[in-house]
Amino acid sequence: KLKAPLAVQYNATDLVKYDFTKQDIQHLDQKYNIESDEHVFCFVGRLTLLKNILFIVDALKIVKAKGLKFKMFFVGTGTDEDKLKQAIVNNGLENEIILTGRLTDKRALGEFYNRAELLLFPLPYDTDGLVKYEAACYKTPAVSIKGFYCSSNIVDNYTGYLSNNNVKDYADKILEIYNNKDLYEQVCKNCQENLYLTWDNSIEKIYNDYLIIIDKYKKGYFKELRKFVTNKNFHAKKIRNRKKQKSKKIDKQIKIKAEQREKLERQIEKQTEKLEKLKKKSENL
Repeated sequence: KLKAPLAVQYNATDLVKYDFTKQDIQHLDQKYNIESDEHVFCFVGRLTLLKNILFIVDALKIVKAKGLKFKMFFVGTGTDEDKLKQAIVNNGLENEIILTGRLTDKRALGEFYNRAELLLFPLPYDTDGLVKYEAACYKTPAVSIKGFYCSSNIVDNYTGYLSNNNVKDYADKILEIYNNKDLYEQVCKNCQENLYLTWDNSIEKIYNDYLIIIDKYKKGYFKELRKFVTNKNFHAKKIRNRKKQKSKKIDKQIKIKAEQREKLERQIEKQTEKLEKLKKKSENL
């Protein structure tokens, strides 16, 4: 049972927004043959099955079949890259999906976040992935899965989008987004204002939270917490005393065993002396 109010401090990012020009965007479009009527999605991370990369491919196959034109960028490398490539071929998405490889330059990475309209983020095993904060820096909302921890601070249709955990619903969610352009633009704005957080801002928030907690503690707002802390200290003291008592008991047992050993050695010594005397007597006879 919790003895005090609970707060969760989410992750943040050190990525800052670069101001890309129209020429920068045109250069990326020309490099990857992005047509003016194509929507742009991205995934950033390790290319492993744990990241649900094949789930994304399966969903995009449905999106394509429904008539939405797009380019999808997988930014990263990983142990299951070959499986991803095979899935792309099997689903006939060679013209729609592009693997960029790993990008370590933050400006180059920022170009993809800036150009993408959506971050496809259906990760079941991540805790609080940094990429959703990096994407939010560029007003790019994430499409995630309801109930996954990585989506716990995404509010559906407000700071991002949430889908049920199946390929069809995920694909339908992507299609649904483009049926409401005004809402999409508002979600883009909201995710930057409410989700994007730098580490400097995060540390400042934590510092201020501690100041408030300390002030409330001094004023007696956390009486139950005080009892808990007092009891905790009391129990810690009891444990230390028990350890001391146990240590004394062990020392006493060691001392007793040492005395018993000495007594036995003396008895053996006496017996040995008696045997030596008997041996001498027998030799004289």
